Amino acid sequence: MCYEKLDLLFLDEIVKKLRQNKIGIFPCDTIYGIIGLLNEPVLEKIYELKKRPKNNPFLVLIPNITFLDKLTENWSKNFDLTAKHWPGPVTFIFKKNQQVSNLLTANKPTIGIRLPQFEPLNYILNQLNAPLISTSVNFAKEMPIHSLSNLAPAMHDYLDFIYFEIAPCLMKESAIIDISDSEMKIIRGSI
Repeated sequence: MCYEKLDLLFLDEIVKKLRQNKIGIFPCDTIYGIIGLLNEPVLEKIYELKKRPKNNPFLVLIPNITFLDKLTENWSKNFDLTAKHWPGPVTFIFKKNQQVSNLLTANKPTIGIRLPQFEPLNYILNQLNAPLISTSVNFAKEMPIHSLSNLAPAMHDYLDFIYFEIAPCLMKESAIIDISDSEMKIIRGSI
């Protein structure tokens, strides 16, 4: 564990803000992320914050594996692979469920999902019992930051909270593995 204890009152405040469609910075097991509830108003806010083109999809964090039924098509064929690497720092790309917003997936037929292994973030996900949008803390076409001291001042105007109390454990981006087709493809990192 890379932190000493959790301040549940503070985490509950973040849960409350997320339920109000607010967005902010929170540490993941990987790197710092901008997070918000998975819905279109929040997606629009995050696109605006990052100055991100809408042809670039976002990642989804889930509280548990049952959310794959709502977000993906035919995920169970990869049950052994996901069970081996989740929870953990691996993002899997699945075929998306047709109900999933094209705004989230940039009109692509796939969706990137991760079940994190980081108690503070898992606490928030479990309290919400809902998926979160997650993306790196940076403007489009810039490198993700690994220290909040490098946070661009222009970002502050868009954020409703910044959680400084705990840092990410790994300080590197998740692996990305595409399992949307019959052949697995490693997009980033390794497993």
